Amino acid sequence: MSDMPVTEVAYFTLQPNADLAPIAEAEKTLIQQPGCISVRSSRLHEDANKLLVLVDWASVSSHHAFEANEAVHAPSLASLQSVMARHMTPYHATLLPYPPTVLDNADGKGAAVTNVTEFAEFYFRGGDVLTPEKMMSETKTILEFLKLLRAANPEGFSGETATGWAMGEVEYNEKKCRILVLAIGWDSLAAHLRFRDSEDFARIVPLLRAFEDLETVKMCHVSNHTLAATG
Repeated sequence: MSDMPVTEVAYFTLQPNADLAPIAEAEKTLIQQPGCISVRSSRLHEDANKLLVLVDWASVSSHHAFEANEAVHAPSLASLQSVMARHMTPYHATLLPYPPTVLDNADGKGAAVTNVTEFAEFYFRGGDVLTPEKMMSETKTILEFLKLLRAANPEGFSGETATGWAMGEVEYNEKKCRILVLAIGWDSLAAHLRFRDSEDFARIVPLLRAFEDLETVKMCHVSNHTLAATG
């Protein structure tokens, strides 16, 4: 698993009226690192003071090698910290299909077909509760939901999606959880909101609401700027 491509997911809360120039410089450094495939970032549509950064790595070990390179990692981290109020501990997820083009939004890629990405995280109770069989069952439920979404083909749905589990557990409300990521592409935030008010949404969303051992669901919308490795 560690030799597979992964997506690093990191949230940052910015200082009020933060200048994003230091972040842009850190991203330029990041994309030059061995094993870094692409770097995406966007302020959340819901909160302009929050930033989501999504980095594709050739493997987890590639990311760890960058972190261990103090000469490069330390200045990049300092640039981020200069505009950051706080951050959430990042995690790695294995998203399929790979590469997750639903995350490559039109802001950073002229050929992109998705303008806005709905980025949802389902926090399942971890430990012995979340068995491999249960993880497989929850994945099948997500895939069935996406099948029904494609069949409904709502106006403004870009057709691009990605889903996958985080590697390892995270802590939420002092509980160990495992995150299942779901990303869905839309032409606009308004298109997604219209779908949520539709009969088709009311018909298929019970699949997701029937999840057991779910601690919470977090969801945001982003329009990512993307840097891709050229080597």
